[in-house]
Amino acid sequence: MNSNESFLKKLETDLETGNIAPDDRRGILHHEKMAPVPDDWEIPDEVVNHDDLYASLEIKRIKQQSLFKKFFIGSCVFALISGGVFAYSLFTGKARLTGENVIVNIQAKTFADSGEEVNVKVVVGNENPVPMEFATLTFTYPVGSTRDAGALKEISRDIGTINPGETKEELFPITLFGEQGTEKQFSATVEYRLQDSNAVFQKIGAAKLLLRSSLANLVVSGPDTILSGQELPLSLAVSGNATQTVSNALLVADYPDGCSFAQSTVPPTLDKNIWYIGDIAPGVTKQIPISITCNGNTNEEKVVTFSLGSQDPSNERLIQ
Repeated sequence: MNSNESFLKKLETDLETGNIAPDDRRGILHHEKMAPVPDDWEIPDEVVNHDDLYASLEIKRIKQQSLFKKFFIGSCVFALISGGVFAYSLFTGKARLTGENVIVNIQAKTFADSGEEVNVKVVVGNENPVPMEFATLTFTYPVGSTRDAGALKEISRDIGTINPGETKEELFPITLFGEQGTEKQFSATVEYRLQDSNAVFQKIGAAKLLLRSSLANLVVSGPDTILSGQELPLSLAVSGNATQTVSNALLVADYPDGCSFAQSTVPPTLDKNIWYIGDIAPGVTKQIPISITCNGNTNEEKVVTFSLGSQDPSNERLIQ
């Protein structure tokens, strides 16, 4: 009997008698099975002590509640401190002064005649909880000069300290000049400082006024065309148009290139282009006929300009 038959015979006998010896030998493909790693919430009962686990969770909950209470109390304390600082600043005069609470109001007539004296009132008010110190008010208005239509004049006044809730008024008498329908704009600027501060703040107010009549009327009439070298006759009508007499009226002619003064029944006062008219009463008209000579090409256009106004006290040849 060979070895294979002996092995099979023995295996058959063992199976019949139940005599099977365990075989601890392992094959090369065998791997040791590792127990699965449990998650934190699946701790086996035999490993964890329930009393200790509950105690640990309770301690953790108490710590979380304590942290939340500390955060809440800290927030409340911060809010109280912030409110206290603001209240202290407000009631001790350290609050920030805002320009919105500074009032600059200009009160004047809506319409006026050219040459009429107008009283302009400027009201400065302080609605802040702190005083405005070293306040300076500057009032600016158009001069109405013929030489410079955009010329402005400034008047500055120191108005001192303006306390909370206080208002100050300043009156500015001015005289405006210009043609009928001209809009005159003026402004008021207040500059001020805060206590213990070198910073300068400002607030601006503005207003406007319309001239319903000119100081005087000037009407120029004459032919539209002439031949080169021919005299051009012109008629100038000057009339008072204000409620009061126009003092020291001056008429100034500006001749274009190629044109010059020829003659006039009222001789020029200065330089053949300046006529001193003197005072013009309301409703009174003065006529000044003159002639000029122009040379130029055919269809060439020439423009002669005449200006009327009060004589400049500092220069007899200029209109103020």
